[in-house]
Amino acid sequence: NSTLDLYLTWAAGACLFIPESKIYSFPVQILEAMRDSGVTTIFWVPSVLVAIANSGLLSKIRVESLKRILFAGETMPVSKINEWVEAYPGCMFSNLYGPTEITVDCTFFTFYERFEGEHLPIGFPCRNTDILLLNESDNRAKYGEIGELCVRGSSLALGYWNDADKSNSVFVQNPLNPSYRDLIYRTGDLARYDQEGRLIFLGRKVTQIKHMGYRIELGDVDAAISGHEKIASVCTLYLEDSRELVAVIVSKSGEELAAAELKKYCAQKLPKYMIPSRFLRLEELPLTQNGKIDRLKLKSSLVEMRHGRS
Repeated sequence: NSTLDLYLTWAAGACLFIPESKIYSFPVQILEAMRDSGVTTIFWVPSVLVAIANSGLLSKIRVESLKRILFAGETMPVSKINEWVEAYPGCMFSNLYGPTEITVDCTFFTFYERFEGEHLPIGFPCRNTDILLLNESDNRAKYGEIGELCVRGSSLALGYWNDADKSNSVFVQNPLNPSYRDLIYRTGDLARYDQEGRLIFLGRKVTQIKHMGYRIELGDVDAAISGHEKIASVCTLYLEDSRELVAVIVSKSGEELAAAELKKYCAQKLPKYMIPSRFLRLEELPLTQNGKIDRLKLKSSLVEMRHGRS
């Protein structure tokens, strides 16, 4: 990842600005540092963009030099990126997708105006990249059908260092090509195509759960709830021991949210079997070192709370 940041910047004849990591806890300092340094392009995880949008500072601290806003690494709530679009009209926005195993990014969706829709697409393949969406039978997924997102092309890594078994489990022969060696990388991510032929990321295979006889993408539940005007961020989890969907939410500026209000809102967006049975409110969601929501830590905390250990 550091190679991408360093050499792409220098290849463009640009200056790379590296702020102190501690400022990312303070939206005011982030925006002031960008403004004072004349930053033209940012490439962040969505959590940082969401934190700044929730701070209410987008209209108060202007970064007039900003031209390009790129983001990748997790799902970006449509309502939050639209706040950035409204604050920075004319800027280029690009939603990028890709795991480290294929040298970071393999798809992109670029837009300049407010996006109308529930899911922000991850778009189209990058150059020298081919995307295969394979169903459970390892055939190409049909329009609207959910499939595993697989990647082929010049960006594939050679494998995992000193771990042949793991490498061979995900860097595999293309099942659509029996004629010659043609490796693909199985990302473990689920996606589908929308009516415009754009890829829509749905989440990890491990976040696809079966509840009440239905297959549910937890990302779909998150996307629906995040559209509520009082929601800053959300992470929906499935607790296997109690067989229940639980939505953990962070509200905007400490606004009160009743579970009944959220369930009523969800009923307008989701089928009954996808509506969480519980809504828990936290001041903030735990993040990994990469700035993504730490689903494992959050789920572990909920299980401990359920069993009275915390």
